[in-house]
Amino acid sequence: MSNPLKLGMAQINPKVGDFAANERTLMQARAAAQNLGAELVLAGELALVGYPPEDLLARNAFIAAAEHTARKIAAQCDSDGPALLFGAPIREGEHLYNALLLADNGELRTAHKKCVLPNYGVFDEKRYFTPADPAEIAPLKWRDRNLGVLLCEDCWEKTPARNLAARNAQCLLVANASPYSENKHLRRRELMSARAKENKLGGVYVNLVGAQEDLVFDGSSFAVDDIGAELARLASFTEETALVTLAARAGRLVPLPADSAPAPSEDAARYAAVTLGVRDYFAKSGFTRALLGLSGGIDSAVVLALAVDALGAGNVRAFMLPSEYTSAESREDAAAVAAALNVSLHEMEIGAVRDAAEKTLAPVFGDDFNRAAPGLAEENLQSRIRGALLMTLANQSGDLLLATGNKSEFAVGYATLYGDTCGGYAPLKDIYKTQVYQLARWRNEERNYDARGADGEIFPPRVLTKPPSAELRPDQTDQDTLPPYEILDAVLHGLLERNRAPAELIDDYDPGVVFFVVERLRESEFKRRQAPPGPRVSVRAFGRDRRHPILDNFIEERL
Repeated sequence: MSNPLKLGMAQINPKVGDFAANERTLMQARAAAQNLGAELVLAGELALVGYPPEDLLARNAFIAAAEHTARKIAAQCDSDGPALLFGAPIREGEHLYNALLLADNGELRTAHKKCVLPNYGVFDEKRYFTPADPAEIAPLKWRDRNLGVLLCEDCWEKTPARNLAARNAQCLLVANASPYSENKHLRRRELMSARAKENKLGGVYVNLVGAQEDLVFDGSSFAVDDIGAELARLASFTEETALVTLAARAGRLVPLPADSAPAPSEDAARYAAVTLGVRDYFAKSGFTRALLGLSGGIDSAVVLALAVDALGAGNVRAFMLPSEYTSAESREDAAAVAAALNVSLHEMEIGAVRDAAEKTLAPVFGDDFNRAAPGLAEENLQSRIRGALLMTLANQSGDLLLATGNKSEFAVGYATLYGDTCGGYAPLKDIYKTQVYQLARWRNEERNYDARGADGEIFPPRVLTKPPSAELRPDQTDQDTLPPYEILDAVLHGLLERNRAPAELIDDYDPGVVFFVVERLRESEFKRRQAPPGPRVSVRAFGRDRRHPILDNFIEERL
């Protein structure tokens, strides 16, 4: 009978291509697990190189650096401490594999090569890796155990785990790089529980944490017993190393109950995901300070709160750039939000710049120019002046400008190109307008444990209740041009997240509204291609998930 296995779960945040940093992170996790009494440590998929490395995998120097660093790690994993299982790419002849490596007693060996390569949504692994043959999969023989080790998508299909069980695996140890999206943790647990029950094997699921450009990894690692019941759960959105003991039971190794972190609510998870996205984008790109335009509306207010929670108030600057259309209420609300977050608010009137630009344009505009009743070009000029001034401030200071548009606006083009879309990162890019309000209400009542902003109410009641407005002409509201956001977002959710055809939506919503949204969605693709990246939190975000041609002449509603 095998002895119990004391396993360290290393939920770490690697950096793509930073081999020295990733080596340190892995060795620190090993040391932390050793202090907890671990004899084996499991880290995430491609933990050595960061996920996803994309076309870096096609560079020989990158693969050579990964091999060199893996050997360095193995040399440090001597008999005085635990063995280390970690993800890395390996080359065998002409083939590149997504693999798990075992570093133990100063030696390095391949523990597993990934069989099932995902090639949907945000994943593109068939572009880079060769799949291993599931028929050849076998348990990792380590000391007196047969460990069934798998990589991420291998666990989403039945065959790899079944083959391991047939070859007398005693448990399932799964290393993952599974990005966050709404309720994704429930889907992971459902699948891991299914594999456990099918094969009567307990399992441990270790996920990466942290953000890489638009992808956010939430951690949320867990263990299940041989009937699929969850027995331990690590915290979401934070690095952590924990110990789980797998007890010997009838020739199998089954996790024992351990301390578990509570699962966050969806609003809490969504807010934490975006906060982590902002924090890691800055940390991994070398920026330390953010700036943004604060209008007095809900979107820029929530972006300010996210930036402060991610970076701290001392690393965020806010600017208000009013025109004569900016209401006194907007000035007051912007000041109130900035004060609640302990951020200094700087005001710069844009009237003189706008007047100078209009004077320059007047001879070309000719009779089309009408200051008393500005058209779209005159309205957008204000937004573009604001964008140019904010970008100049960012250039001068070395700060990163945050764009404040949301998913609803990006979807239907209600964001001025080279105005609202200016910035290096867009925190709300995958957050619908109605969800922005939800997050604001949640943040007024709660605060994530690692948020660096103030406690208490951040957003005054008026910010949550006044009609949204770009304030580019007198008495303007968003609903002058768009359907009410409750309807717009519902139609967009059907078209995007649920991938429903327009004809499937017209029984629930006005056909004119549905086809208006479809047309605006199609026409606005060129704007989205030029928009900054932002954290993915939905099941179908613009970019990696939804890849749509700019030049699209397929008009479905005319069929």
